[in-house]
Amino acid sequence: MIVRMFTFGVSKPNQRKMLTFMKREGWDLLGRIPHLRGAYLLHNQNRKNEYIWVTIWTSKSGLNRAIKSKAWKRLYVQEVASGTIFTGGYRRAHYDALLSL
Repeated sequence: MIVRMFTFGVSKPNQRKMLTFMKREGWDLLGRIPHLRGAYLLHNQNRKNEYIWVTIWTSKSGLNRAIKSKAWKRLYVQEVASGTIFTGGYRRAHYDALLSL
């Protein structure tokens, strides 16, 4: 399993826009991405304009294939390329994770 953390800032005027997009389109698009096992959108309480995407993937190769999917590209266009949601740069990191019950 791979855990991907994607941290980004959203300006106060755009927070509602981002959350509305996620409710109307984002979660549906995430459901169409192959190899995705879980997705969580977190709001950092210490930094009011910071959000964190935590996604769980079947494997690194599955994540790489998902990045090439149409649904991923649609999410990217909506969230990143439009330049209307994010404030400045973003950070991302991938972690190998061994999950057991």
